[in-house]
Amino acid sequence: MRILVTSDTHGDFYSVLDYIEKNPIDLMIHAGDYTEDAENISKYTGINYVTVKGNNDYGDYKNSFEQIIPLGKINILLVHGHREGVYFSKNQLIQKAMDYDCNFVIFGHTHMYCYEYFEDFDMYLLNPGSPSLPRDNKAGFVILEIDEKIKVKKIDLTKE
Repeated sequence: MRILVTSDTHGDFYSVLDYIEKNPIDLMIHAGDYTEDAENISKYTGINYVTVKGNNDYGDYKNSFEQIIPLGKINILLVHGHREGVYFSKNQLIQKAMDYDCNFVIFGHTHMYCYEYFEDFDMYLLNPGSPSLPRDNKAGFVILEIDEKIKVKKIDLTKE
């Protein structure tokens, strides 16, 4: 399964749309801040999506702040991260994932790419960064391939 993971598009989703039109994607996960971008991408491409609200999704009364996505042996906790204090620590993310029996967390909010494995908890944390407003000067998103193994590929739009 090929999953495009993005976050913090803030109304500028055209690079994501362009990528999907040229590459096969089975699902899109959007970790908040402009959830309507996920809906618009889906309208243009027909790709199914899962999204959660972020701190800039004021008028979104449809989506929740957290979502559990079961994918075979992987349970993904999807949050934006602003409610879990991701700028200060990842402890709340890890604790929430353990509470929900998840072994993978996707979050946004910081606009910076992060992919970490915490061996003590057998847990992965992934932040795809932002394709439109990166704070690490690496605009992009992630392709997550899940089969027998998890493969994470950062799509760096500054190099594309």
